Amino acid sequence: MNLYDKKINHFDYDFNNDDGFLPLMKNVIEKYDTIIFATPIYWYSMSGVLKVFFDRLSDLLHV
Repeated sequence: MNLYDKKINHFDYDFNNDDGFLPLMKNVIEKYDTIIFATPIYWYSMSGVLKVFFDRLSDLLHV
């Protein structure tokens, strides 16, 4: 899947995000056994879109 096609907001410490991240993750967890992440490398770091995605994974710890 292309994260640029998804609406994923930045992490919110109050967990007040109104976007498609949690339904997306529910779908991914139910459908796939393996997830491969691929991104261009910018100055030895991942792309901003993937960084936001990884930051939002901590929402799953709260939910």
